Amino acid sequence: RATQEQRDMLAGSGVGANLVPSELEAAVVEILDDPTTMRGICNVTQARGDREVAVETAIGSGGWLAEQGTISTSDVTLTQKTASPKSYGTAIAWSSLQSAMAIVNVDAYFGRAVGRTISAGLDSGYMVGTGSSNQPTGLVPALGTAAFMDLATNKGDAIIDAAHTLTPQYRAGARWMMNDTTLALVRKLKTTDGNYLWVPSDRYSEIRDGIAGSLYGFPVSVAASMANTSIVFGNIERAYRIFDWGQTSILVDPYTSASTMSTTLWAWRQTDGVLIDANAAAVFDTDAS
Repeated sequence: RATQEQRDMLAGSGVGANLVPSELEAAVVEILDDPTTMRGICNVTQARGDREVAVETAIGSGGWLAEQGTISTSDVTLTQKTASPKSYGTAIAWSSLQSAMAIVNVDAYFGRAVGRTISAGLDSGYMVGTGSSNQPTGLVPALGTAAFMDLATNKGDAIIDAAHTLTPQYRAGARWMMNDTTLALVRKLKTTDGNYLWVPSDRYSEIRDGIAGSLYGFPVSVAASMANTSIVFGNIERAYRIFDWGQTSILVDPYTSASTMSTTLWAWRQTDGVLIDANAAAVFDTDAS
């Protein structure tokens, strides 16, 4: 509980001093984020060692038979994808004075901050990771060259055409993924009469009922790491799988920097993401250049 006596515990003008002002709220105002998009959508599998995934690329064929006709052999075609552990980590340090002088629980706050950093970094890797520098190959790069979506000219027709690049089997359970800038562009599309194409239904008005909007009947997920001109449509759960090697590891080290009375919190996770069905999703680019 804050008291007037605690107000005298100010020290310095550095970064740490921001946690011990004369009148401090009992909680730090934390940055809002949504780092769980891909992990919330995709299947997450625990793994040991390199994980080999058998992926079907073609099914066999059959045919109509004459009486006592011979059935021809037709094998399915399989390929193999490999997931291997890739590490993402972060660390944060704070002094014992920050812990002692702050009214908020500094230790708990920094723990949450590190957790949010890990989550946001992982989500970016699953979405746009390059596959190099120990990164996963994210969903967008793994899908390959983006098809051009001419929103400027075709407007709503471009949305319909994009959705129908997937077969009906994959459209079941599909969603759109784009960043917020692109979503704003899509929502501003208008008819020749000046009316917005995106119109929530009367029953499920997102303003009145708080129901998230859909685009051509499919839900939209905002992925902050995607480029402004990039849109993905597909059954993301079928398309991409995430593999974990254990849980997030956390090490609190009050010893290495004990001479400066500082504590360091280290955190890392070993994970990977693999495109397992390229037929289940498609990537589009709204930029003609």
